[in-house]
Amino acid sequence: MASTSDSKGRRQTVPVLKKDNLVSLVRQSLAKLTNRQWLRLKYDFIDYATEFKLSMVSEDVIHFPASTVVTQLGLPEKSSQKTVISEDQVLECLGNVVPFICQR
Repeated sequence: MASTSDSKGRRQTVPVLKKDNLVSLVRQSLAKLTNRQWLRLKYDFIDYATEFKLSMVSEDVIHFPASTVVTQLGLPEKSSQKTVISEDQVLECLGNVVPFICQR
């Protein structure tokens, strides 16, 4: 989490992950689809290459927030020991991404 100071010099934590970061990631990934792939999606005729690209988008959407939480909380990426973190800690790291993801 990025740290800033308020007007009284107290340190505050600011979530690094923002909705705009996630939207940008998805847009960049979807921009890699060709016109032909978009047409195939439109008519529900998905070939392997399109399916693969879409699966990579899904993986990025899951990995990006998860890795942000791990990094911001200073957790080891791989460990044989379990680390307990609270839901509040996760939500603080995710900033405004949670309401965005939960929109219908």
